[in-house]
Amino acid sequence: MASNFFEEMNFPALNTTNFDQEILVNSTPLTCVFFWGHQCPNCDVAKSSLLEEKSRVQQWPIRWFHVNAYEESDLSTRFGLYGIPVFIFFRGGKNLGRVTSFPGFEEFEKVIQKLLKS
Repeated sequence: MASNFFEEMNFPALNTTNFDQEILVNSTPLTCVFFWGHQCPNCDVAKSSLLEEKSRVQQWPIRWFHVNAYEESDLSTRFGLYGIPVFIFFRGGKNLGRVTSFPGFEEFEKVIQKLLKS
């Protein structure tokens, strides 16, 4: 499900080499990085929920990326990840905060809307 999900949702992969370069780009109001891992049931729930609401998600003015937290352990350590999934939000390279776990689509959308208005 992992690669198909990220391809279908158009969430490019980031790694230690390209992370800062991509996050510092300020082409939209908000950037979100989805930290996930293989065999993570909560990550699968988040993916399924986002995929189910694909049209709504794609309407948000957000640049989406993903990072496999297990394969990119330096980034996981850098951001102090203790569990996944984690969604970290940036604007102009500044870390605005995170959503840990996945609170369900409606709660997730409330956070997104609040960040878009700030």
